[in-house]
Amino acid sequence: MTSEQPPLDVQQILALKDTIRAAWGQLPVEHQASLLLVLIRGVLEGEYGQWLAEVMRLLDL
Repeated sequence: MTSEQPPLDVQQILALKDTIRAAWGQLPVEHQASLLLVLIRGVLEGEYGQWLAEVMRLLDL
């Protein structure tokens, strides 16, 4: 999201997440796996990286 766009409200975020989940289910499993790696790396390198790493450690992932 760029600074030019207003932040999404809760309902917009939930609707976007539902859209992403529906599209995710249409991907073949091998593409889900490779995209998941890209998404995880992006989060690990960002603001919530430490949190995600800790959660993954606690869940033995």
